[in-house]
Amino acid sequence: MPQESITAAAARANLSPSQKAQVDGLQKLLDSHKGLLALPAPVAQKKFQSLPQDQQTAHVALFGGQDSEAPEQKRGWLGSAIHYTGEGIKQSIGRVFGALNEVSDFMTRVHCVS
Repeated sequence: MPQESITAAAARANLSPSQKAQVDGLQKLLDSHKGLLALPAPVAQKKFQSLPQDQQTAHVALFGGQDSEAPEQKRGWLGSAIHYTGEGIKQSIGRVFGALNEVSDFMTRVHCVS
């Protein structure tokens, strides 16, 4: 379905021949990627290795490399500050709710015993 929407969008956009060639190349790359994903891992690896080097490079550039690579965090100084202070705030709020839960449980037990 995404293939049809890409092709339809490209047709409606009145692209230049070079832009149409880029869209066609992207479509072929997506089809190749879906084909590799449908195969068992060892077979897909062999098929990937048999692709021309430029196609291998295009696959890695568009879809990423090894799964073991950690994604790069892209935070600015403000985003980092919010991230790290937010963790402390979340833990503090969690402790308050935990304490309130204990008090509520205690009051329930006292009320039931009376």
